[in-house]
Amino acid sequence: MQLIMRRMTAIAKEDLSHDDLHVKYDNEIGQLVSATNGMERNMRHILEEIHRVSETVSGQSEQLTQSAGDVKTGTAQIDTTGETFQAINNAVTDMASHIENIAENLSEMATNSEHINRSIEDIAAVTEESAAGVEETAASAEESSSSMEEVSSSSEHLAKLAEELNHVVSQFKI
Repeated sequence: MQLIMRRMTAIAKEDLSHDDLHVKYDNEIGQLVSATNGMERNMRHILEEIHRVSETVSGQSEQLTQSAGDVKTGTAQIDTTGETFQAINNAVTDMASHIENIAENLSEMATNSEHINRSIEDIAAVTEESAAGVEETAASAEESSSSMEEVSSSSEHLAKLAEELNHVVSQFKI
């Protein structure tokens, strides 16, 4: 009985390292020894099972931790990719805006070019008219110059005639 009590005390202190007790009696004490041996074997088996499950859980926990790290890394990469796509989207939007501005400026330049071409055509027409007016003025000036020469020549001739006439009149005594 003392042997059974020591064994139960060892089991209570979590010591399951003992071999089975020998059953010497076939009475209640023998049944108690057999039940103690069975209980110790069952507890040993339960603890071994708990230990095995604990190791499995520990391994799976490590895998889950690694998977969580992989998920975190993947999430960071997805975030980085999202930021990159956002930056590309912003760049494309800016580029589209610049292209629209360039298109508007080109359209404005085309309109201004048309105005400049019309102005150049108007200036050319005015220049041609001015050239024609200058030619007319030059022709008139030439005519005037020629007429002036004739007037001058006639004036000189009249002056000579007047001189001669004065001379002839002076011969008459009045």
